[in-house]
Amino acid sequence: MLIAWGAALAQIPANPLATQQPEWRKIGNLAIEKMLASPASGPVAEVWFSTDASSLFARTTSGAVFATLDYENWRRLAQPPVRSEADAAPEAARLPEPGAVVRAHPTDSRKLFALAEHLYRSDDGGRTWINLTSFNHASIIGPNQHDIAVSPADPEQIVLANDAGLWRSSDGGLSWTGMNQFLPNLPVERLVAPPANGRGMRIEVAGAGAFEWIPATGAGPSSAWQPVSGTRMELEAQLRRAYSTALNAEITAVAGSGEIAYAGSRDGRIWASLDSGQTWNLTRPASSGAVERLFVDAQSPRVALAALSGKGPHVLRTTNTGGFWDDLTANLGEASAYGVTADRAAGVIYAATSRGVFFARADLEGAGPASEWAPVSSSLPAARATDVMLDAAGNQLYVSLDGYGVYAAPAPHGPNTTVGQRRRLHQSRRRARVAGKRAGGAGARRASQRPGISDTGVFRSRRANPGSV
Repeated sequence: MLIAWGAALAQIPANPLATQQPEWRKIGNLAIEKMLASPASGPVAEVWFSTDASSLFARTTSGAVFATLDYENWRRLAQPPVRSEADAAPEAARLPEPGAVVRAHPTDSRKLFALAEHLYRSDDGGRTWINLTSFNHASIIGPNQHDIAVSPADPEQIVLANDAGLWRSSDGGLSWTGMNQFLPNLPVERLVAPPANGRGMRIEVAGAGAFEWIPATGAGPSSAWQPVSGTRMELEAQLRRAYSTALNAEITAVAGSGEIAYAGSRDGRIWASLDSGQTWNLTRPASSGAVERLFVDAQSPRVALAALSGKGPHVLRTTNTGGFWDDLTANLGEASAYGVTADRAAGVIYAATSRGVFFARADLEGAGPASEWAPVSSSLPAARATDVMLDAAGNQLYVSLDGYGVYAAPAPHGPNTTVGQRRRLHQSRRRARVAGKRAGGAGARRASQRPGISDTGVFRSRRANPGSV
């Protein structure tokens, strides 16, 4: 067995991308439109000025710390400065909102700030309060104020951190402008759909919903990602809830095509269904890592991939509807995987991991090892990759990086597929088909003939409405 496996490994070519990188281009910016005073971004936990007011620092909820000298250009700090401890919260005569956090003004002992759903200021020790962010009973800069910084050089310069990003006022809070278009704090959680047919790139932002980057028109480029509805993510959320109930587990990933469906759970279990989720087979037991994403080949749904976080395997492959799952982690090591995609015809897999985006070659028609994984995002910012996607033709590769948004490049595997590699792949598939016929693989053949993925990107049953599962 060891000799046979070693021979199989020897037949897999070295990964040609080990030394070259694709030419990436940025898609969109780092801000989303939420109908506030300015475009918004992800949550910011802390903000503070340096003692000489020359620098402003911001800590996002992911823990990254950035610094700016001009309120526009940000650099990530490997060793953030130690923030001086704030004075004890002063007592106020009363609070403007239950649970509000009171902060002292750094230069005027009579003034107080209160952080809550809104930002408030008091000029008389808290007896009366002025709401600095309310318009029509809603906050014009977003809810849940987390931190405030007042410039030591100019007390009228205020910067506020909240759930919608960073906001600046140069008149003591009477007017506000956003600081989010250049701060690397866009928490893209999923790539929903690539640009196609006049539609722009679509993404899902953690805690904010789905957004689209509108293609440039005669009026010029868009200033932020625009909200959209009716995406496949809404249907996937319904399916996760329905399958969680049916399987008595926390389902974290679903995918399928035709009547074949897969569901993965928080504890690493994977189920497969041949009848659109009416009945399920447990195809993989619990492990230490969560199933973050599932990829299913639309034309041959017996072929699927799973991306897992935590310890243990991180990339799994099945070519027989979960009959068994091959561990393709190899040299990814302990890098958690959050997204995975593949081109079955080309025999290539891309994985979005905690260490960036990686590429490997593997037979997606039968069993066998994959080539070693090679990084393809070395020229991009060093950040966790949250998702990866190929367009329908397999020509363009899209990736999302936590905080840094979306990038695209020509799919690296295209020009590197040699004639010999294609010939070997074709021969292996032909042998697999012959073996399948001899074994009477009716189930696999029937699975490969199921209808393809629907225009929503989520499988549809011919006998049931997925939205009513």
